[in-house]
Amino acid sequence: MQRSGRPKARNVTRIILYDVGRFLNRAKAPTPTGIDRVDIRYLQHFLTAPDTKVIGVVQKGKVLIAVPDRQFSRLWRLLSARWIEGLPAVGLEKLDQRWLKLSSSIRTTVMKLTGRSGASDSALVARSLQRLRHDNPEAEILYVNSSHNGIKAAAPFRFMRDTLGAACVFYIHDMIPTDYPDLVRAGAADRHSARMRLVLNAADLVLTNSTYSQDRIAAFASKEALPLTPIEVLHIGVEPSFLSALKAQGAWSPSETPHFVTVGTIEPRKNLSVLLKAWKLLKAGPGPTPQLKIIGRRGWFTEANADYPGLLEEAAPEAIETGALDDGQLLEMLLSSRALLFPSFVEGWGMPIVEALTASVPVIASDIDAFREASQGFATLLPAEDSAAWANAVRQAASVTPPADLSGFKPPTWPTHFEKLEQSLGRLRDTFLNNRAGAIR
Repeated sequence: MQRSGRPKARNVTRIILYDVGRFLNRAKAPTPTGIDRVDIRYLQHFLTAPDTKVIGVVQKGKVLIAVPDRQFSRLWRLLSARWIEGLPAVGLEKLDQRWLKLSSSIRTTVMKLTGRSGASDSALVARSLQRLRHDNPEAEILYVNSSHNGIKAAAPFRFMRDTLGAACVFYIHDMIPTDYPDLVRAGAADRHSARMRLVLNAADLVLTNSTYSQDRIAAFASKEALPLTPIEVLHIGVEPSFLSALKAQGAWSPSETPHFVTVGTIEPRKNLSVLLKAWKLLKAGPGPTPQLKIIGRRGWFTEANADYPGLLEEAAPEAIETGALDDGQLLEMLLSSRALLFPSFVEGWGMPIVEALTASVPVIASDIDAFREASQGFATLLPAEDSAAWANAVRQAASVTPPADLSGFKPPTWPTHFEKLEQSLGRLRDTFLNNRAGAIR
């Protein structure tokens, strides 16, 4: 991956098989989702770690494919330019053309490798991976999946354990599809439950974003009588680009004309209907009605949010959709708002809450476990379905704007995250050698 400063193969003490399957589907997106941000940061961390060799892998059905080094290097450069460096839109046009060629090339390679009839799993792994294992027999091998992608069969994990002697590490973002099937697309609950059964049978270590998510994973393991793999909480760090933009734009300074923002894909669990009902109450009450800016693209609809389009029409023009905004535009709108509103029914974590509080912007959010953890006691928390309570809180925040005393809030950072990650991997390394012979069910 890196042409200078990288250890030679004989000095490699750790080999990371990093699952890049999600990147093949998402890398053309102009901005990363929350899962994408974790995925790209984990890849970056391992690429810059000393004495570590990273190999991109893709799961295709029941087999594991190693992406050729040259393609993996190009993939990383494209992802870094798009999601970390924030390449300007003009540059992205050329990037898109290059990505289409690269994506096609990688997929063609995968299809060629998986098209060999009668070949064993080991024969389907790129020769470079087998050679690296042979040249570095003492090196620790870890398979890392930070994206939920490609977890569809036990065979690849069994192969990594039994043939390569690898430990498997997964970052699980939430259990929402399994716990709340009415808030997700049809079929998502069954797919996530099947995915988690494979994870808990294969994992040597599970990482997650909150104590709430940790508890829900453990509850699922207990219900399904699955192995209780070590589960460790690593809070997601605030992006350096956000901190730089915040430093450049300055402190929270609400505009004279009050407005509020809510951020996220418009989908059932975001519970935006409660805000629109609150705005209907505000419009019926005395005095001017503040503006509500709904920042994010439209996602999907179920019975849980089927009333959203009609409620939005009733709340207009005071309530508007802005569509997706880039990070700079979003921060500008956030810093001029009276508060961030985040009424979700359920979340695994609450990154918009963390970012708002980092910027000293007041937060009004639903009173759920993840938000209590993310806000550290610095947010106003309300019942998720009490539109009158939301209307009252908005009315108060719109009329009184004292400086927000949020100096005690301590945002999670990526350096701390990865320091704790390496501590977790060190503990795994100490215990894995004693359990290497264990079989995946």
